[in-house]
Amino acid sequence: MTVEEKTPLTKRLEEIDILRGIAMLAVVSIHVSNIPLAILASGRRYYLVYMFNSFINFAVPMFILISAIMAAYSEANRPLQVITYYKKKLVHIGLPYIVWSLLYILFNIVMHKLRMPDLLSWRNWISWILQGRAYEHLYFLAVILQFHVLFPLLIKLTRLVKDKPFLAFLIAVGGQNIVYWLNKLWIYERFTYFYSSFFGYFGIIFLGLYLGLNYDKVCQWMRKNAKWLAVFCLISAAAFLYYRHLLYEKVNFHSYPYSFIRLFFVASLPLCLLAPAQNLRLKEGRIGRGLQWIGRYTLGIYLAHPVLNFFLRRFVRTDNPLYLLVICAAAVFAFTIICGYITKILEKFELTAWLVGATVEKAPVVTASEPQSPE
Repeated sequence: MTVEEKTPLTKRLEEIDILRGIAMLAVVSIHVSNIPLAILASGRRYYLVYMFNSFINFAVPMFILISAIMAAYSEANRPLQVITYYKKKLVHIGLPYIVWSLLYILFNIVMHKLRMPDLLSWRNWISWILQGRAYEHLYFLAVILQFHVLFPLLIKLTRLVKDKPFLAFLIAVGGQNIVYWLNKLWIYERFTYFYSSFFGYFGIIFLGLYLGLNYDKVCQWMRKNAKWLAVFCLISAAAFLYYRHLLYEKVNFHSYPYSFIRLFFVASLPLCLLAPAQNLRLKEGRIGRGLQWIGRYTLGIYLAHPVLNFFLRRFVRTDNPLYLLVICAAAVFAFTIICGYITKILEKFELTAWLVGATVEKAPVVTASEPQSPE
């Protein structure tokens, strides 16, 4: 969800923008679908919305995978300049995260969801700023910031296994195993949010780094093995939804297989979508261009749309399934377009571009000794 910079060593990947667009629509749909979940409460209609909401929860892991892919891809063919890298991420992610966290704290005060004693608690500030709990969606940016802080170490490890896919797979899955059991047996009782931090996404992050370093090779492999990848994705999706069904029915089961089936599902789905996203007809078609537009402005859309959804929750009261479907579909479209255009406007001005992780490109100064381009 970060701004992708064009350098002499990298190019903007239109298919990645398409994947970002898909993930962004899924994120907005998750938040909007919480409205019928709250209204319907139970019954067959609630179950259908619940399963749909469960399926589209691939969105945040997909964003994290994309962030890891692009971070590695951008640094694949050059030595990492750590200080420069940190400065860039501070401007494009850190500053927007801090400011929007403060804005959402202010929003909660205005909406009477926070009171003065809440502001005087240092524990609350640790939760709001360090754990991304100022509003329900900001934890994602906290995870991304943690990833970028650790990126210099992670990219070194990934480069060691760049040409060793089996070993890279073992590190991703083995690391996720270590995180799972540490959390379950010891950490969870002491730190509830550990599994929703960077460490809870270690497997998919390391996979993304490996894919970014081997992007062209991986794309070729996926085109050759698209059918088998699709079969694996469908099986993992069915198994994941089965476990979500068990949760709905309040059936007890061990969370270990569920957590890894979820990992396989959220990792394989973006890879299945990558090959179609590279198709020239899709990229140049209306749908492809629309998804690229959304993908271009994802950070601003992600940061701003919960405000609109907050007020929609207050006004929607009908339990008619048809009305709810129309309202929710219209809301997803409207929120995405409105916040996308707000982001586009903010990016045009130097004073506001940084709020959505962008920088205004300044035109080069032409001196008398430099001939002007006819363009």
